[in-house]
Amino acid sequence: IPALGLGQRLTALCPGLAPHDAFYDAMAAALLFEHLLAQPGWGQATIEELSQARG
Repeated sequence: IPALGLGQRLTALCPGLAPHDAFYDAMAAALLFEHLLAQPGWGQATIEELSQARG
């Protein structure tokens, strides 16, 4: 999250929380997902394509 420049936003969304707190980690995952969807080409991805991309 910090490497993507999302650390300050996560801290603002989760004041007083830290990694491994359930809400903090859920918000980190949501921010990562939002970041990925903002990348070129990802905005048009379907749920089926995303579920198959999990590896």
